Amino acid sequence: MDAAPSWLESVSLSNLSSSFSLVKAAVVNPSSGKTQIAVPLLATAGVYVAIAVMQRLYSYWRSSIRTMMGPPNGSLLLGNVQELMDDFETTNRWRRQFGHIFKFKSLMSATHIHVQDIKAINHMIHNMPIYQKAPYGLHNSKRTLGNGLLAVENDEHKRQRKILNQAFAPSQIRLLTETFLNISVQCRDMWLAQFAKDPNADHQVIDIFDWFRKLTLDVIGQAGFGYDMDALEVKGQPNELNDVLTKIFHAPHSRMLMGFMILQAMVPAFRLIPFPGTHVFVECKNETFRIGGEILQRAKDTLFQTGAERVEVGSKRSVLSLLLRANVNPEIPVSQRLTDDEVIAQIPTLIVAGHESTSSAVSWAVSFLAGDQARQNKLREELQGLPEVPTMDELNNAEYLEQVVRETLRMHPSLVFTQRMAMQEDVLPLGKPYIDANGKTHDSIYVTKGQMIHIPLLAVNNDPEIWGPDAHVFNPERWDKTPEAVNAIPGVWANTLAFFGGPHACIGYRFALAEIKSILFVMLRTFEFSHVNTEAGPLGGMACKAAMIPGGSMLQHPMDLNAPEKGSCLPVKVKLL
Repeated sequence: MDAAPSWLESVSLSNLSSSFSLVKAAVVNPSSGKTQIAVPLLATAGVYVAIAVMQRLYSYWRSSIRTMMGPPNGSLLLGNVQELMDDFETTNRWRRQFGHIFKFKSLMSATHIHVQDIKAINHMIHNMPIYQKAPYGLHNSKRTLGNGLLAVENDEHKRQRKILNQAFAPSQIRLLTETFLNISVQCRDMWLAQFAKDPNADHQVIDIFDWFRKLTLDVIGQAGFGYDMDALEVKGQPNELNDVLTKIFHAPHSRMLMGFMILQAMVPAFRLIPFPGTHVFVECKNETFRIGGEILQRAKDTLFQTGAERVEVGSKRSVLSLLLRANVNPEIPVSQRLTDDEVIAQIPTLIVAGHESTSSAVSWAVSFLAGDQARQNKLREELQGLPEVPTMDELNNAEYLEQVVRETLRMHPSLVFTQRMAMQEDVLPLGKPYIDANGKTHDSIYVTKGQMIHIPLLAVNNDPEIWGPDAHVFNPERWDKTPEAVNAIPGVWANTLAFFGGPHACIGYRFALAEIKSILFVMLRTFEFSHVNTEAGPLGGMACKAAMIPGGSMLQHPMDLNAPEKGSCLPVKVKLL
């Protein structure tokens, strides 16, 4: 490794503190004139840019990325991010062009390393003190969701997860399955009402993504914290919490606002700039915490009334009620318990982690089956052999249902990718060497402190070198015997990265799986699904649309290629059996 110039080694962002102090003094001092404000602002910007450039040069000089291949920078501000968001096939195209290890530019032209290597991913997953979420991702999660599980690392993460694990244990999810089924039945009955209005119609065209989005939001509300979101059916006034979530995630400019937030998180100086609309997130967080405080108080009142052995919110068992019971366990020291603010923060955290992701998964499952009537009939036959109200264990023992869910989440994991930042220098071991731009072969990657690593969950789940040449094809039967290479994937479930792995694996994956299976069980026993456009391929002309969430990750939403202006949607033909 070539030695870096000594003058670069003294560069530190801590040098910015004095400049930021000048800015603060100028802004809060009403007597300051324009010059007094402008000078420290310009000085801060200049110092920040200079130090950022020098740090980049230093990191670039020392790391492996100097000779790593990758696409040209698309934009100084956006890097290659727009290309990634506009077309998920971009990653596969770069993979074919540059190999499984390559570099690309992220926001502010920061260099990220794409690592599609199972050995390297396994190393990162099991060395989480070294590979953590980026500070700007944690900042955004805290700003939007509060100090919940998605916004903390290290000991704070371990402390919260230890208590939350008890609320998401298999025995607890087993108790929530009836709620999943009941809300699915409510959605089914609303569809049946549509058929009743037009009894002569052979079928109805229904946007299942829109309906499943409402269904899963109601599930999160009731099974998550004993709260009626009224998403499927508005009762009286519009629901407060539902309205807040709409402002954050489904407003016309929410994607742009999320981008502004990420820029402010990445560049602290930008936080002084009141980007349009970003105040909406702060207002929504405050409103969410107000409502969350009311929900928590009701849950506590119930706890004191019924005792710790039977904690329920209203008459419903929920994750929140189970969390409160775990939080007062005498075996847990008071110093290790969650504060009220931390408990409240789990409410929006649970919604963000489990609402859009589950509705997308169910929608993709139905879409795949709509394009394959033979497999749809095979699954329906299995489900019709189950009791009218199956238990979680009965759903889990339905073998073909399990295979369909596995294959759906393999092909369309909720998150497209995740990212980690190296907290210290490290060497990433590789299972397969890569070739750099000079033709030299490398069996490891030297990463410097602060280097961002891009872990492509979708690409790993669809990698032909792992899954075989038909990796891009929906084939539930592949789970009868998967390739040997699949066993090396360090996922928490089914040897996929659908729910990631290690200490940061999705804590609610059992909740999500039971919910997905419950919805498919109810719907497929009543309806037959087919694509509106049967000549547009197995997905009926549907494609993936990127949807950004706090922290900077992206979800896969369905989008109609023939009508992209409609945004996220998945219209299918629904026929009553």
